[in-house]
Amino acid sequence: SAVPEMYNPRSNFAIEVIDDMIFAIGGFNGVTTIYHVECYDEKTDEWYEATDMNIYRSALSACVIMGLPNVYDYIHQHRDSLMEEKRQKLLAIEGRQGRQRQNANDESNSSQQSVVQSSNSNVSSDEVINNASSMMLVPRYPAFSPYSP
Repeated sequence: SAVPEMYNPRSNFAIEVIDDMIFAIGGFNGVTTIYHVECYDEKTDEWYEATDMNIYRSALSACVIMGLPNVYDYIHQHRDSLMEEKRQKLLAIEGRQGRQRQNANDESNSSQQSVVQSSNSNVSSDEVINNASSMMLVPRYPAFSPYSP
């Protein structure tokens, strides 16, 4: 079956399997080198954000070191709860963005309706509709920037 798209599409990234999860590390997003790390969990069929690297990397490699005696010093002790917390945060962000888009659409529709309702008898409704359709709408949510963390 197909794997869903990552949150940060990329090329030239490192990939490794750890604890039955696929980790995509760093890479190039088409504009700049990135430091983002994501992991795919086959059980939930979802990508999750993982702890980002502290440096931008592209065209890199990764490996798993077996038998590291102090491996638990490097593992987050509450990984499962952390992953669920990150998933909930992403769902909340997606929900807010959806509501912002809906509010922008609702405001656009109501402003076009109020223009038609406030028109006086000297202006035909065809003229009002033509003027309203030529207005440029600017969304309230910020545009994507590859440079924002």
